[in-house]
Parts: sequence; structure tokens; C-alpha cells
Amino acid sequence: SKCIHLSTLLHDAGKLGTDLLALSSRIKLNDEEFREIKSHPGKGEELIKHFTGLESIPKFIYDGTLHHERPDGRGYPFGYSLEQIPLISRIVAVADIIDAMLGKRHYVFEEKSVKYVYDELIKASGKQLDAEIVDIITKDKEFFKKLYRIYKKIKDIDTLEIESNSELIVIDSLN
Repeated sequence: SKCIHLSTLLHDAGKLGTDLLALSSRIKLNDEEFREIKSHPGKGEELIKHFTGLESIPKFIYDGTLHHERPDGRGYPFGYSLEQIPLISRIVAVADIIDAMLGKRHYVFEEKSVKYVYDELIKASGKQLDAEIVDIITKDKEFFKKLYRIYKKIKDIDTLEIESNSELIVIDSLN
């Protein structure tokens, strides 16, 4: 939907007001730098209010800024558990993690395969990511076809094999 699309576009707006050295670090952050990074959701809300002239931002946009909350309650900025995390936040979290693994980011040193992403999604399911959303996308052949096309720009793939948890999933006809 348009709400999810707009929320996804603005989810990291707060990084514009975050220390560039912390954002661009290629090594593990110290406690002070990590606190700075964890402040970007709140800064995003303030930046969006400032640039739009609104006293408060629409809920669906605000919800996107909560994409670092985790179902296990270990996320930030509030440490919400699954029931407290808005659906848009949970969707943006999955999209952001996929993009972090497959996209061009300064802290990604080597290219990740779609199989790697699949396995990481399964590992994060129920802990860092909403298990229901992960279940939906890991069972969706079309989703992984799109990942290949978007991130790898491969047009003629006959078969993609993903092995996970002793199962072999073969996705045929990726053309």
C-alpha cells in the first residue's frame, strides 16, 4: 500500500541528524556511538515534523521509525514486545534487514547470496523479526524471484536452490 511505501521511504530519516562518524563506522560501535545510532528514530520524527510543518506526523509514518523494535523485546527505542510493535514497523524491519544484507551499504564487506538472506531471516524469526511475516515471505517463491531481479539484476535464472534446516527448497522457472 501507499502507506507502507511512504513509511519505508522515511523510516531512517533520523539518520540525517545522526553523527556521521557513528553512521559510517566499519568497526563495532562503542556504547556512546551505539546510543547515538539508537537515537535516530526519535530524530526522524522531529525532522519529518520540521520539514512538513506538522505538529505530529501521521501514525503510519511514525510507525516506520519503530523498525528497530524486536518481537523479543530487545529492540529500540522503547524495547517493545511483539504485541506492542505496529504492523508497519514489523514489515519495515524485515524489508530493512533484507536491504541491509543485499543492498549497497558501507558496512557490508562481501556480497550476500539470496540463500544467505533466506537463512538469516529464518534465524531471526521470532527474535529480531516477526515470525509470521518471515514465514509468509520465506514460503513465497515470487518474493525470492523479485529479490534476485532487484538486487542481482539477473534476468534468466532457471532454478534457485535454498537449503535450510535439512530441507531443500527448489524454486523453478525464475524467468
